[in-house]
Amino acid sequence: MTGSRFGVASGGWDGAVKVWDPATGQVRHSLGGKGGPVWDVAFTPDGRRLASAHADGTVVIWDPVNGTEVTRFRAHTLEVAGLAFSPDRKSLSTAAGRD
Repeated sequence: MTGSRFGVASGGWDGAVKVWDPATGQVRHSLGGKGGPVWDVAFTPDGRRLASAHADGTVVIWDPVNGTEVTRFRAHTLEVAGLAFSPDRKSLSTAAGRD
C-alpha cells in the first residue's frame, strides 16, 4: 500500500489496483483486474502517476485522478516483485521475482 495527495493505493490477488479516498475510506477507482496478482504499487513523487507491478511480468502506469491506464509494458519474464520511481519521476526501477 502506498499513498499520495490523490489517495492511497493497494493491489490485490485479483489483479486489481484500488485507489482509496483516505478521508472516507471509500474506493475512488478500481483499476485493471488483468495481469495476475499485484505485488507492489508506487506513486510518482508528485502523485500524478501510479505504477503497479504484476505477477505476469507487466507494469501498468495509471492516472490515479481519473482512473485510466496510461501505458502497459512487459518489464520482466518473471513476476515484477517491486518497483520505485526516481525522485525526478523520469525513471522507474523494477525488480524481478524468482520462479
